[in-house]
Amino acid sequence: MVYDEKIQNPEVFSNQRRRWLAAQFHYFKSYFPDACKHVLLKGNVDYFDKAIQFVQPPRILLLGAVMFLAAVFVVLNLLLHGPAVLTLLWIVTAIACTLSFLFSIPRAFYSKKTLAAVAGIPKGMLLMLLSLLKIKGANKTFLHTTHSASSADTKMGS
Repeated sequence: MVYDEKIQNPEVFSNQRRRWLAAQFHYFKSYFPDACKHVLLKGNVDYFDKAIQFVQPPRILLLGAVMFLAAVFVVLNLLLHGPAVLTLLWIVTAIACTLSFLFSIPRAFYSKKTLAAVAGIPKGMLLMLLSLLKIKGANKTFLHTTHSASSADTKMGS
């Protein structure tokens, strides 16, 4: 079991994610050209794969992007009287993406708190998107993440 504090303050959340995103892009830019050379000249697929992983969007943005694109393309397809199969494919994609996130949560964790967290996902998506848009300069200064003290911390003398 891993216990990790989830940041409650939206500003602190944004700064933390901004710092993480900046680090991802920094290392992608640093290692991608070398990784391309290694995969082409030495067949080092593992190195290339790791470099590609740095540019993966956070999962909450992936979920938001799939939902947004599904909604846009379903509406466009209906307005333009496109093939019904395209509408169905986007709906299935959105449902599959959502279910993949829901299935990844162990059943024991489903509670009222989980439902409240799910209700907060759109706000988290927006904060993450804003963090992505404000990424410039995040790796030039250290953006400290402020943590709140828990009863377990005070008992352990932290």
